[in-house]
Amino acid sequence: MRYTKTIFSKVVTFVTLFIMFNVLMTMIWETALHEKVYNCTDSIPFGYLSPGGWVHGRVETVAVIRDDVPMGDPDTILEGWTQSRLWSIWIFMFAGSILASMVCTWAIVRTAQKDVAGQTDALGF
Repeated sequence: MRYTKTIFSKVVTFVTLFIMFNVLMTMIWETALHEKVYNCTDSIPFGYLSPGGWVHGRVETVAVIRDDVPMGDPDTILEGWTQSRLWSIWIFMFAGSILASMVCTWAIVRTAQKDVAGQTDALGF
């Protein structure tokens, strides 16, 4: 029973942290990339949560991204950027959120187990 409880707490901790890190990645994506590197004329907010839908159909490369482009105009991407580069950044961010969630889960569970066993040192580890 104790083993099942430990697994359940690890899963809940990981999922909670994964959601939190993805909220953070969404905020970073919206701040750093959306309407600065690309503009989809029919996009919805939170582009990080819809990978691959950043630009589609007719796509033009431009020197400056404008956010006031009518819906009938093609999507735009900044010169020097490609859809592959956007995918690379998204994969890096997604993998980072998984890795960060795993490391934080390990640290939290390890600290909790030591607390239960009464084995904490001066730093709490």
